[in-house]
Amino acid sequence: MIDVDKAARIVLRHKIGLGSSRIDFANSLGKIIDEPIMADRDIPAFDRATMDGVAISHKDFVTANKGTFKITGIQAAGALPIKIKNAGECIQIMTGAALGKTVDTVVRIEDVVIKGDLAIITVGNISKGQFVHAKGSDKQQDSLLAHPGQIITTDLLATMASVGKTSVRVVSPPKIAIITSGDELVDPDKTVNDYQIRRSNDLAIYSLLCSYGAEAEMIHVKDDEKLIMQNIRKALKTFDAVITVGGVSKGKYDYVQTALAKLGATKYFHGVEQKPGKPLWFGSLKDKPIFGLPGNPVSVYISMLRYVIPWLELSLGVKPRPIITAILDQDVSINPALTHFVLVKTYLDASACLRAKPVANNTSGDYTSISSANAFIELPAGHPVYKQNGLHRVWLYKNETI
Repeated sequence: MIDVDKAARIVLRHKIGLGSSRIDFANSLGKIIDEPIMADRDIPAFDRATMDGVAISHKDFVTANKGTFKITGIQAAGALPIKIKNAGECIQIMTGAALGKTVDTVVRIEDVVIKGDLAIITVGNISKGQFVHAKGSDKQQDSLLAHPGQIITTDLLATMASVGKTSVRVVSPPKIAIITSGDELVDPDKTVNDYQIRRSNDLAIYSLLCSYGAEAEMIHVKDDEKLIMQNIRKALKTFDAVITVGGVSKGKYDYVQTALAKLGATKYFHGVEQKPGKPLWFGSLKDKPIFGLPGNPVSVYISMLRYVIPWLELSLGVKPRPIITAILDQDVSINPALTHFVLVKTYLDASACLRAKPVANNTSGDYTSISSANAFIELPAGHPVYKQNGLHRVWLYKNETI
């Protein structure tokens, strides 16, 4: 048995190499970009009006000091900029329209009275350049907009569209098999007996993997060593990695660990000094990583957040999630021989500090207890009691702070 940090280091040493491919940007949401995204021109590409109103030369306003301008044209968004030829002239302009070089300031329509072809400015204080989004003020041409390793989100997708990036090179998604075993498990849409459980672990894992663009497949087999061996062997032919759920403890029907041994898998560790998730198994076969997760829901979630997701991020080239700490809301007693992961609900206190309130659960629990929390707080081995107001790392799985 090894400690948590050593287990995590071993897992990260076995990242997988992934290729890349170029795809249509419209199909890239959730993928990982594998090339820099650059600005093809200044952003904005021209001086742009941010309000409806009139465009003037600020110099004319200062020197004339009358506030009355002659309207010589109407400037719509997307049209070639209109030029004024004489002092005291202005252009009626719409939001998003381009300003030509002869005007530099916009007076909003609320501060103007239009009488025929005259615009009478009703305010006395006009700042040069007001209500103008200056050319290149957001980004200069050839500026870096996104770097390799970023997940393509809706805002990045829109950014690519704005710079004409209609195809993008993305990291090839890893293919990961999720193999669950257990005669007590039935499909979610089936009627269950009092002694049966609906499958949910594989769906939780599937969802976490898919959030990183992975291609995951759920496979369920009965508690039969030969069937487990067959499905693992088959999965290793077409998938980049395998995650098994259940069957790694010391029960009579826990066949996964023996199946892996008979298949010739290399075991890097079996057992981590942690609670929950102590029976965690990790190894490989034919250079393909295999994670043997315990079958309890809280153990599954801990194993995914603490080991599998960091491994996946490293394999994809994604920037690791930042380390987040929170203040423990109350005293917590633990077995000092083990690192404990405690379900918590985080919230911001009056000083805007992140605090973590432990959520009552039955240790290995179920998804109802996980749903009532939003994170795990990691309490390292070596201390029987962790006092209130101590600062510790938290592993968030929902973006909730209140």
